[in-house]
Amino acid sequence: MIPSAWRARLFAPAAVTATALAFALYARVEQPWVVLGWVGLVPWLAALDRVTTVRGALASGLFMCLAFTAAVFGWFAGAIRNYTGAPWSMAVLVLLLLAPLLQPQMIAFALTRYLALRGGAGWWRTGLTGAL
Repeated sequence: MIPSAWRARLFAPAAVTATALAFALYARVEQPWVVLGWVGLVPWLAALDRVTTVRGALASGLFMCLAFTAAVFGWFAGAIRNYTGAPWSMAVLVLLLLAPLLQPQMIAFALTRYLALRGGAGWWRTGLTGAL
């Protein structure tokens, strides 16, 4: 049996990966994948419910920010490479370094949701806080 602390650590990367994959398919804008836009964040939200520290919430938000940017805006690395003539690896690195500037809402959402849940807000206040 895996201890609960390790299960949470193993669950978070899997949840972020599942969410990134869902949004990568959704970004194709094809009929079978459109529904993923409605449920794509569910694995990550389940992982956020298990976060126990502010540091964990920030790490989860940053990891989701990087994964989302790579999955949905992966084409942007090709644009960087074509425009600058830089190698592919450098273009991907630049894209990932810019990810917190391109998608800061992932980090802010993770921290806000954590603070709302740990502050004693009910499920509807936490949902409203996240939506705002």
